[in-house]
This record gives sequence, C-alpha cells and structure tokens, in this order.
Amino acid sequence: MNMLVSIGMPVYNRPVEMTRALNAVLAQSYQDIEIIISNNCSPNIKVDEVIKEYLHRDSRVKYYFQKNALPVIDNFKFVLEKASGEYFLWLSDDDWIDSNYVEECLNFLQNNPDYNLACGECSYHSKSADFMGKIKMPSLDSSSPTQRVIQYYRNVKLNGYFYGMRKTLLSRAIHLQNKLAFDWLYLAAIVYRGKAKVLENISMHITAGGLSNDTVELNKNLGANNFFTKNFVGLTASVNAMADVFKKNEYPLNFLHKFFFSIRIFFTVLSKTFMWDVIHIKRLILGQNKNVK
Repeated sequence: MNMLVSIGMPVYNRPVEMTRALNAVLAQSYQDIEIIISNNCSPNIKVDEVIKEYLHRDSRVKYYFQKNALPVIDNFKFVLEKASGEYFLWLSDDDWIDSNYVEECLNFLQNNPDYNLACGECSYHSKSADFMGKIKMPSLDSSSPTQRVIQYYRNVKLNGYFYGMRKTLLSRAIHLQNKLAFDWLYLAAIVYRGKAKVLENISMHITAGGLSNDTVELNKNLGANNFFTKNFVGLTASVNAMADVFKKNEYPLNFLHKFFFSIRIFFTVLSKTFMWDVIHIKRLILGQNKNVK
C-alpha cells in the first residue's frame, strides 16, 4: 500500500541550486510525495518566480512564502509541521537526491520495523556540482540505544543522517533546538529510539560551502551571544551534546547512567571538534575568519 511521503524544503536565496533540488525530487521513482517549500523571505525575487513555476506545473508542490524572515531552525520546523505524509525527510535547497532515494528508503523502513531512519550514502560536491568524494557513514544498528548514540557522534560529519527518512510523528516528537549542533542533538535522540540504516545503493548529494561549513555565519544564525560560544565552536557543541542528555526527556535513564553517558558523549564530540576551535582561533588571530558564503 502506498504511503504519502512529505519532503520539506526550507529555501533561501539560491534559485539555481533550488531548481536542481526540485528537479531531483519531482523525478523520484516513487510518486506519492508532497514537496513543502518554505521561502524564508528571500531577497532574490527569482526564488519566488521559480517556485511558482513548479507550483503551477505539479500539484504535489506546496508553497509558503515567509513575509518576515524566520530563524533558520524555525524554517525547518515550519515545513515539518506542514507535512501530511506518514513519512518525512528534509532536503536543503542546495543539495539533491538520487531518483530512487525515496523509494529505497521507504521500502527499507516498511520492511524493517526495528529501524526508524533510513538514508543513502553522503556524496560531497563542489558548488559547481563536481564530485569530491563520499563521506563514510556506517549504519547505526547496535541493540544498545546508548551505544547507537555514541556510534552516531563518532561518525557524523556532514550529517547525511539528518536528511534521512523517518516517520513524521517521530520527526515531530523530537524538539529542534536553536543552538549550535542542533542537528546532532536531534539525530542523537532519533537513533536512541531506534536503529538507522545507510543504504549503499543510493546517495544524498551534499554541496560544499553551506551554512554548516561556516562557523561565523552558523553562530550568528544560532544566536551565539558570548565570547565562549562565538570562539569555541567545538567545545560549545560538546557541551551542548553532553547537557542534552539532562535537559530533554528523550533519554529515560536514571541520573547515574545519564551522568556517565553524558561524559562519554562530551569526549566523543570533543575528539571530533577540537580542531575546529584550533583553526578558528588561528584564523581569528591572523584576521582570516571570513564567511564562506
């Protein structure tokens, strides 16, 4: 039986890249989809014009224009709340997916109820769409929820996991937080609740130079307002991941287990992000900390 799949696209000011993303979505082998687009008050009028062309061409496109710019996180939340499908995935406006991406992810989830997330491999591309390599993303299939979370934090890079497919109700059950590493915190809670599968026969195509590659712009969008959060991105991400175990209800553990679990998370994340701070401070000292985009 067919299941409606909702694809949420929070877009901003990239009409050319957005066109590629939309073409990839509308060309999916699985047709029972809806595409929810939220244009976050893009100053480039071409974005609105392009979306309206697709809106008139295909009834599966749902379009919302934000007259007042939303915070980045709120635009992600908006498209999720508008989803009416049983399954959901986000797609950035400068990324794209293989033509059988939706079909393969959906088939796997329907046939494997102990998994709550499915995604493809993460292929990395330049801004001109030249292939730069694949990012290793193992499946997270440990029977231990805490071990899955640690495995996730050890392996997350561009976070293709975040753009994987899962049930819409599960997507809404986890709170998106307006803080650094919001996508890491979100996915950690997702994989605590169930296994995640990386399908090697399909790819999510990620474009270099997006928001997550620019710590200055990222901090500004996520409300960094003190010396520590502005200049120690890696350490901030580590602290946020550690504290998340205590601040949310996603981890039903007793205090002692939460304490040791949070310590493991802190050092796991710090081992991945320590060089971010070294590079950032070096650029700051040399006056080279410029925005990528």
